Amino acid sequence: MWSSLWLFPLGLRGVLAGLSDLVGGDPEGFEDGHDLHHFVTRPELQAPRYIVAKHHPEAISPGYWFVTPYSSIAAMHKTPRRDHIPCQTGAHIYDGDGVLIWSGACEYGNRNIFNFRPVMIDGVQHFSFWLPKRTNGENIPEDEKEQTGVLMNTNFQEVNRTYVRGGKWLDGHEYNVLPDGKTLLLSTIWTMKTDASDLGESERDVWNTGFREIDMNTGEVLFEWIPTEGHVKLSESCDVVGMDPKYNPGKPWDWFHINSVDKTFNGDYIVSSRHTSTIYKISKEDGSIIWRLGGCGGSDFDMEEDLEFRWQHHARLRYENMTHTVISVFDNHGDDQERNPDIPIHTSAGKIMILDHSTQPMTAKMLRRFDRPDGDTSLALGNVQIIGKNPETASYFIDWAFPGYISEYDSEDRLVMEAKWMSERFRSYRAYKAPFVGKPLDPPAFKILPMGYAKGEAATAFYVSWNGATEVKKWAFYGGDSLSSPLKRLGLVEKHGFETSWVVPGIVKYAYAEAIGEDSKALGRSTTVSISPSRDLEEPYLIATPLLDGVSMNDDDMAPGSLMAPDSETPPVSKLELGVSGMASNTVAAPQTGTSYVFVVGFAIYGGLVAMRNLIQMIAARGQWRAYKSGPVLKT
Repeated sequence: MWSSLWLFPLGLRGVLAGLSDLVGGDPEGFEDGHDLHHFVTRPELQAPRYIVAKHHPEAISPGYWFVTPYSSIAAMHKTPRRDHIPCQTGAHIYDGDGVLIWSGACEYGNRNIFNFRPVMIDGVQHFSFWLPKRTNGENIPEDEKEQTGVLMNTNFQEVNRTYVRGGKWLDGHEYNVLPDGKTLLLSTIWTMKTDASDLGESERDVWNTGFREIDMNTGEVLFEWIPTEGHVKLSESCDVVGMDPKYNPGKPWDWFHINSVDKTFNGDYIVSSRHTSTIYKISKEDGSIIWRLGGCGGSDFDMEEDLEFRWQHHARLRYENMTHTVISVFDNHGDDQERNPDIPIHTSAGKIMILDHSTQPMTAKMLRRFDRPDGDTSLALGNVQIIGKNPETASYFIDWAFPGYISEYDSEDRLVMEAKWMSERFRSYRAYKAPFVGKPLDPPAFKILPMGYAKGEAATAFYVSWNGATEVKKWAFYGGDSLSSPLKRLGLVEKHGFETSWVVPGIVKYAYAEAIGEDSKALGRSTTVSISPSRDLEEPYLIATPLLDGVSMNDDDMAPGSLMAPDSETPPVSKLELGVSGMASNTVAAPQTGTSYVFVVGFAIYGGLVAMRNLIQMIAARGQWRAYKSGPVLKT
């Protein structure tokens, strides 16, 4: 089934963890963290690793993935968990090979972030996302005490925050900066008592969810819509379990559950309600409902067979004229809370629908459909992104949410790419794909460490990364024994993955790294650092000599699913269905001499010794790491 390009950016830790699984030292999988990235220069960044399958590489659109991994709603405000903290959740950017480009997890204390995507403001690219309030710690700043929408530039600096006032909260489901970059749509949530006469009751405590359109410059509310203000009846809800007054007495009922808002070309609004399984068109004039598509309370359209959607997400306008409208929707067709046992569960799908509102009755037909490739059901979350302008011929990028599962389809509806995070403890509410150029203001992170090898000699390992930088092609390393004279260039190395490493013989006391872009342009440099003496040099590593030239090491460019060099024509070792197969040790790129093979063998022997030590430790600690399994997940 998976007959195309595999990319497993795994390091030595992956091999060790796989071994421990076999002997029962890691019974629930991934508790040692080998499903996460680990970097020498940025040890606090432990982003999830991807498994990527490219079925038609030539048809994949260019761009980066914008995702927000999270494992539990418990991480919304703080993360007192033990699952390989500190920084795994929040806004992340990966390239099309699943290589980490930027992690913003530490920027916001590892809090959950949603709706992270690129937007245009006055013709300049920015990023927007929803950020929960901060509750842990002392002396919390005022601007951290409420949920907020954040706008960030491509230097990864905040330029704007948006708040909701008037007794309502900024709901995390929607933060939609409109194409003109001047206004945004955001969803709101609050508790209230409302008329429930259509249910045979006088009133009911509910969670109400609506939306606002806001001027981004002034914060002025330009339009607000509340479903209970004469627009939608409680009896339209598909949540028959929550509709029963005996269910959760004394607690508000989440009857509507708005999860997306978009704006039509003439200024009306498209609203998705998960718990009524309905897409509404809302009048810009008075908030009245122009039409209903789908739902448990009756649709205004005759819907084609198999077009029905349930518990949906992310309804978006794709085309509109006087007679027809094209809408995309993520049809979950499954519910994580079993709110209605009479609604069957089906495979989730991205659906592109064409509505004809010139006929009586109005009709809705399928234009294109993309089923979840593995046949599973996304019981919550998810979105559909169009890549192109014509909804009939464009490519589509879909987030299936669990476990961070994404896929891309070309104009011929072929599945051209799919990817998942290695472990199932992470998910992403939405995912987007787009080109961007990252220019971080922080300098590159750089470290040099001593290494011992046989015959009592020593080497120096260089490690460098630049979180968010997309223009770096090579790294130039400079070093010397004294700061009294300029440091000399020791080598020029191709950039590999998030973190590039390089080894040279001898001890380099002082060094720095310089980022090199196109046309040999210098983009920035690290601070100058000094090497730290290591007691390891007294007991040399089992690494052969001599090392006459630099050796570059990287854990992100292993051959697809195999133990061979990236350009080898030898068939891969194995291809398994989204399994963790072909896990390999760090790649060692061949130096200009013939000594790299000996280096690799020595390094592997050392790795084996470390594996035995770690294996013993993990077996002894069996059953102690369970914290990440606790806590409810985000119900959307």
